[in-house]
Amino acid sequence: MTSFKFGQTRGSALVLCLVLAGPLRAEDRTFSAEGADAAFGLGPRYLAMGGTGAATADDVYALYYNPANLGGIDRPMVTLGRQVEAVLRPYSFAGVALPLPFTQAYGFDATLALARYPRIHAHSTGAFGPDDFESVFLRFLLPGLTGDYDGTIDSKTMVNRLALGVTLHDLPWLSLGGNVDMIDCRTGTCGVSAGTVYSVHATAVSYGLSVALRPSDTVTLGLAVSDVSTGLTITSVTTDASGSTTSILQSQLPWRVGIEAAWQARSDLLLAVGTQSYRGHYGGYDLVIDTLHAGAEWQAGGPWAVRAGAWAPLRIESGQFVTPQVIAKAAPTLGLGWKKAGVAADLAILVHPLDSMHAGRPVVSEEFSLTIQF
Repeated sequence: MTSFKFGQTRGSALVLCLVLAGPLRAEDRTFSAEGADAAFGLGPRYLAMGGTGAATADDVYALYYNPANLGGIDRPMVTLGRQVEAVLRPYSFAGVALPLPFTQAYGFDATLALARYPRIHAHSTGAFGPDDFESVFLRFLLPGLTGDYDGTIDSKTMVNRLALGVTLHDLPWLSLGGNVDMIDCRTGTCGVSAGTVYSVHATAVSYGLSVALRPSDTVTLGLAVSDVSTGLTITSVTTDASGSTTSILQSQLPWRVGIEAAWQARSDLLLAVGTQSYRGHYGGYDLVIDTLHAGAEWQAGGPWAVRAGAWAPLRIESGQFVTPQVIAKAAPTLGLGWKKAGVAADLAILVHPLDSMHAGRPVVSEEFSLTIQF
C-alpha cells in the first residue's frame, strides 16, 4: 500500500480523463491488479513457497524480502522477472546485486543491490457499490475515494530500492541489512457520472532495517521492517464543471514487518514458515493486514527444484471501514526451478488474490524470472 498526492493542472487532468475513459459506458466493469502488493510478494521461487523469503532469500530478491541476506552473495547477479499474463506492466522485477570485495579487509562481507519493481498497478472501469470487493480495495489503495465511485482508475506505484547486506567475519551467524526506497505514485481517475477528474503524482522516501540469524547450520531466522516512519503530504485536486478544489493532509505509510523461520530438514529439503503484517496509519485511518505464509523446496536431482506452499489472510481491518476478521483457507502455490552454470530460471503458479476476488472464482497467475550470476 502507498499514499498519494492528488495534484496537477486542470488541463492535464481533463486530457488524462479522455485518454483513460474514451467511450466508456456506465455498464462496463473491469478490474485488474499487478505488482508486489497485488499478490503477496515478488519472485517465482518465493511466490511458489507461499510468499516466504525473509529467511530463505539468497539471491537478488533478498533486496525485497530481507536485505540482510544479501551479505551471503559472493558474485554479481542480475535478475529480471515478469508476471506471465500481465497486461499493465512489462516486468515485475528488475534488479542487480554487487558484492563489495574491498570490505573483506575490514572484517565483513557486504553486498549492494538495486532494483525497480511495481508495488501496485491497478486498473478499474465502471461502477462498484460500497460493499463490492473492488470498491473496498480501491479505498484501501486511494483513501478518500468514495465508495460509489463510477469511472476509470489507473493507479501506478513504482519502487526504486537500494539495499545493503552485511555479514561480520567474527559473527558469521549474524547478518544485518538496510534499504532506502524511492516511491513514485501516479494515478489518474475519471468520474463518469459526476464528470469529476483527479490526477495524481506523489513521491516518497521510505526506509527499512533487517536482520538474519543462523543459530545452527540448519536453521535461519529472518526479521525485516520496511516503510519506517515515512511521512507524506497528500495534496488532492478535484476538477469538475464548477472548477478545481484543493485539499492537503498529512499521512504516513503503515509499517511492513516480515518474520520467518527456515529449516534445512535434509540436504534436499528446505521448509519455511512466517507472517507478514502491515500496521500503522494510512490516509488518516488505522490499518491492519496480517497474512500467514508457508512453503517447501525439494531438490529433485540435477538442476531441478520443486516448490510448493500456501498463504492465508488472517486479519484485514481499516478505520475507514471495518471488515470481519478473516480466517481463510490457505491458497496453494506451486513452482519449478532450474539452475546450472550460473543461470537460474524459476516459475511459480498461484491463485491471484485480487483477480480471484474480482472474478468470483480462482484465477491462476504465473510468474517467471531469469537470473544470471557472473
